[in-house]
Amino acid sequence: MSIPSKTLVSILIGATIFSLPLPVWAGGEAEFQKGVALYKAKRYQDSAAYLEKALASGCGSSYCYLYLGKAHYGAGNSKMAIKRFSEAAEAFKGLPAGDIARKMVLRLDPQGKLAKPTARASAPKATAPGQKVYSGLAGRITVTPPHFGHKPVSQATIKAIRDAVLSLPPHLRKRLEDAGASISISPNMIDKWPDSIKDLPENTPTLNLAEVPGRIYGKEMNIYESAKVRGSTALKQARPPSMMRHTVLNESVQILDDIMNISGDPELRKLYEKDKQRVPDSAKAKLATFLKNDDWGPRETCAEMGAAMLGGGDEFTADLYRYFPNTKAWLKSKLGI
Repeated sequence: MSIPSKTLVSILIGATIFSLPLPVWAGGEAEFQKGVALYKAKRYQDSAAYLEKALASGCGSSYCYLYLGKAHYGAGNSKMAIKRFSEAAEAFKGLPAGDIARKMVLRLDPQGKLAKPTARASAPKATAPGQKVYSGLAGRITVTPPHFGHKPVSQATIKAIRDAVLSLPPHLRKRLEDAGASISISPNMIDKWPDSIKDLPENTPTLNLAEVPGRIYGKEMNIYESAKVRGSTALKQARPPSMMRHTVLNESVQILDDIMNISGDPELRKLYEKDKQRVPDSAKAKLATFLKNDDWGPRETCAEMGAAMLGGGDEFTADLYRYFPNTKAWLKSKLGI
């Protein structure tokens, strides 16, 4: 006995959607609740209209995207259903909601014949009408709109990151561009992935992902303007443009490391281990990140010093230059700077 397509979609989503974390509201709660009620009443077109309003009002919950996909499909608008499921698959990649959405896209459009976005629709390019249009890596910068009542990413942060990209030596920038590198700027990680707030550890001695200035996923550099306050969705004061510049340069070197096998080079490792013995006990606590015995010790050292040599710099730069002179010289030659 075959199951009708629409019934199958409802079963596939309905069996899993209620196992997801409860929504975190950034706006649009009333519209969302109304949209869900209309969906349950099988008024799919009206439901989709309210859920679209919720999304436009800042409801970044995975529930909103998944119910939107269901509502559009129930109303007979398969193209919009696939669009919203595709956005959810991208926005919540690596999370249960993203897996559900991806399965829905494959179920509804197995041949990939209907148009699907290549990136989350709520991540506009970092250029406003009338501004200069950039190409290459400088043109692959997207900005995540704010959620949870946060302020938008400042133009000062956007400019600092773009200027850092444009200041890269052409041969290094080309390597990044050829590898498909891109940059995403968000007020905080939870603005880009709202549901991730439910999985953040809030009582660890080390920083959680919403407290660090950035992280790389594949070839995408994610830069976060502000750290999250523990136990809430509030953000701390925006990091200064100089830190944003250093962060994107640091992540650029990390991607170059993956491309060029910088920190894994046997010669680099020998010099790194030799320099490591120069670090006095008085500096070991401060430089602990760069002294790790696994691959992350040399990787972090190369990324941090590389960023400084490319025009960045922070509180670790002077000490790393002082205690890792051989590593620095080798790295300068390897990067051709």
